[in-house]
Amino acid sequence: FNRPKREAIAIGVSYAISSMFPLIPFFVISYMNIMSQLSALFVAMAITAMVLFFTGAYKTRFTNKKWFRSGAEMVLIGLLASFLGYLIGYVIPS
Repeated sequence: FNRPKREAIAIGVSYAISSMFPLIPFFVISYMNIMSQLSALFVAMAITAMVLFFTGAYKTRFTNKKWFRSGAEMVLIGLLASFLGYLIGYVIPS
């Protein structure tokens, strides 16, 4: 960690940009009203899976793993994380 401030900014910016992809369908709903909320949810899930896959595939430039396996692994981790988040929210009473 030669430059911790620079690396922290890079991580924060990449997180902010990546988190916008799943929100795009919901912005389309609120401004253009061309799809239902359920359709937007499915589109958001598909976009998220694609972004996760391409992120995992891109990661292979630095790890020397197989691109398809790394992409699928990233999608699986994302699915598991979202399922666990939903499960925790369901189990903990509000």
